[in-house]
Amino acid sequence: YESNENMTITCSTKVCSFGKQVVEKVETEYARFEGGRFVYRITRSPMCEYMVNFIHNL
Repeated sequence: YESNENMTITCSTKVCSFGKQVVEKVETEYARFEGGRFVYRITRSPMCEYMVNFIHNL
């Protein structure tokens, strides 16, 4: 994501099973000033063991 403004970005990933939230992962990303703009990158966002098993069982 790129912006002209310096912001803090929060990304939330949730797993719901049978209509109920069972796990949530929240990540916060801060801007890096590059080439006259603020750049946000979420890289290598690891999944928790619950999420890995959940996807495997699908």
